[in-house]
Amino acid sequence: MIEIKDKQIVIDGKACIIIAGEIHYFRRKREEWQDRIDKLKAAGLKHVQAYLS
Repeated sequence: MIEIKDKQIVIDGKACIIIAGEIHYFRRKREEWQDRIDKLKAAGLKHVQAYLS
């Protein structure tokens, strides 16, 4: 469950800070996508934003 309590994001009862990165997939060759996602994950990011059209 995701909630907002006392100006914090709480996921499953635990306050957390969401750190996200962004991938402009349309600027990369398809075969590079997984590499970019893996690099974001290695940097400690758990969320990825991408624009869809």
